[in-house]
Amino acid sequence: MRRIIIIVLLSAVSILKAQKLETRIPKDVDMVVSMSGENLLELISVAEFDKSSIGKEMLKGINRRREDKITSIDKVGFNVASNAYYFFKDSKEVGFHNFFFELNDVEKFKTLISKRDLKKIKVENGLSYIEDSKSIRIWNDKSILVLFGFKVEGNLKREILKKRVKEYAFHVFKSKNKEALVKNRAFQKAKKKNSFATVWISNYGRIMSGAMRHFEYFSNGGIMSSIFRTTESKNIYGIEEVTANLFFEKDNVNMVVDMEVSSGVRKSFKKMYNRKMDKSILNSFDHNNILAFASLSMNTEEILLEYPSLVNKLYGNVLPRMKEEISVVTDLFSLVVDEEAIGDLITGNALFVLNDFSKQEVEYVTYKYDEDYKRKKIIKKKEEMVPDFTLMVGSKKEKLVQKILKLGLKHGILTKEGNVFELKENLPFKLYLLVKDEVLYVTNSQKRSTSILLGKKKYGSSNYSKLIKNSSALMYVNIHKLMNNVPEDMFRGNDKRAFDFGHNNLKDAYIKASKMKGSKISTELKLRTGVNEKNSLKLFFKFMDEMAAK
Repeated sequence: MRRIIIIVLLSAVSILKAQKLETRIPKDVDMVVSMSGENLLELISVAEFDKSSIGKEMLKGINRRREDKITSIDKVGFNVASNAYYFFKDSKEVGFHNFFFELNDVEKFKTLISKRDLKKIKVENGLSYIEDSKSIRIWNDKSILVLFGFKVEGNLKREILKKRVKEYAFHVFKSKNKEALVKNRAFQKAKKKNSFATVWISNYGRIMSGAMRHFEYFSNGGIMSSIFRTTESKNIYGIEEVTANLFFEKDNVNMVVDMEVSSGVRKSFKKMYNRKMDKSILNSFDHNNILAFASLSMNTEEILLEYPSLVNKLYGNVLPRMKEEISVVTDLFSLVVDEEAIGDLITGNALFVLNDFSKQEVEYVTYKYDEDYKRKKIIKKKEEMVPDFTLMVGSKKEKLVQKILKLGLKHGILTKEGNVFELKENLPFKLYLLVKDEVLYVTNSQKRSTSILLGKKKYGSSNYSKLIKNSSALMYVNIHKLMNNVPEDMFRGNDKRAFDFGHNNLKDAYIKASKMKGSKISTELKLRTGVNEKNSLKLFFKFMDEMAAK
């Protein structure tokens, strides 16, 4: 039991040490970005950082006007092993952008201050500070806060802004543990283990409402100001808490974003995002032989049914002066649109597949002038790299789609061979359309259109099937395969170096939005790398070094 108590106490001390600055940041801030110095040093050492192109540029900037040159980033007075923070606070009169860092040698830090600014240092209540009309740098032996203030009201005088900036800066240093971010449960829950950086927004809608008020101030009371006039308590866009965490893992870079949907629009969102991808679409392409794809799974009928209500709730708050006009337009929309019929015509399931790149002979128009300087149109041909793609759109009204295509045939927009239609428009590539098993296919490959029509082969599930099924939207790129299919002679200079680096070190990437779970929608971005480095952050620094090399 005694050992357990000791371990718990040591853990508590360790956590408190990692959260020193969080005991000073006010609890009621609107937004926080936290970067973990401890996790940074586990991924890349100080020596490696100093030798990198980024580290060298930082040291170059620090040493520009110094006689005694600094040789390492850990010798400038900042504690690089601690967390660093940006936090934002919006008030009725003033908004505050804050940058908070831990110090381990205040004298070394002071050597970074210019001689001109050293003369401006004031001391008050044990705190040193340098201020101007909109900003302040304030510090003690343990930490420094850099604060930038901006006016929200047009009527606020410059002297009042300066006063508010100073007051808030001193307020941060006077914050007590129980009033501080360390006691903010929502932010503490947002942070994930091994996360390199965490972003937490208390209420996205409220911040956007504040941004509208700032826009109103900058528009100086003009016509746009009167249209966009908002109330600060309004939550526009229907999104409340937003959290994001960034991870640099061994073979991938991963970012996860969670969004809390407000109660007023939650039911609508659930109805709109409740559809799964049709099997007829999911199994109609070879998952293992593609370069990229993008999928969308939404319920068109529910979108059309919920759209008027959502527009009234969301845009009525953004444009309060036009709320009545918006209501009339949405009522007319509901009156005219047959949601069920359109929902059957276009189900809301769609999949775009990039199969390949191929060289094709394409026509292009140029001009030449005769002896009388009259311009003559000339059609020439050239070889270009053209993407081989297929778009699939779900539809329960197969006969109606066929009628629409036949109408295009009647008016000379389309031609037909068998059951495959071809678009006659002058495009860089040919376009073929056909309908089969409640799916409209659009492809620029005649061979592929014939293969789809025969439909003898059905492709089984793969690793991507699960991703598609569990996502409302997904975009996937096989970077390595894609680069294998793009001619290297298309790139020169830095573009060529970036291409070569990506080709040698990157595998694939995807971004996906989940279906709604409870009150949350999650978005994940993942970039899978090779195994040439110990972790993906080192690979990022290696890329920057490659690009900086002459």
